[in-house]
Amino acid sequence: MAEAEEPAEFSVSSGKTIPETVAFLAERMARNGYGILGTIDVQKTLKEKTGKDVGGMTVLDVCSPAHALEAIEKSDTGPLLLPCRLTLQQDGAKTKVSLLSPKLLVKMVGDISLENMASAVESELRMILSGLEEEV
Repeated sequence: MAEAEEPAEFSVSSGKTIPETVAFLAERMARNGYGILGTIDVQKTLKEKTGKDVGGMTVLDVCSPAHALEAIEKSDTGPLLLPCRLTLQQDGAKTKVSLLSPKLLVKMVGDISLENMASAVESELRMILSGLEEEV
């Protein structure tokens, strides 16, 4: 029997605004060994550069220092996978938070030495994001 395809994206919806969601994620990530390295206000940037309003949209670059070090030490392709990226999109009264599968990204670069680390990162980030649904 063929192996089931894993989804490329994991998403949750929160009843919080984007700034509230960022604050919640920052606290949850800190408790779980992760941090937010950067925040990109896509809505503001595109409005300034193109004059178009794409609605509430923010990108967070997130990372676990322990996993980042492991990726860098294990493989030359490890740095290509850093950092993990979350997208936050305002959807009416809710904020949709999405993560592209770290396991899928490792498969794309074809480096089996990073599979266990990617699996751990994905599980940990899914757990952190799932906390948003509990807070709704």
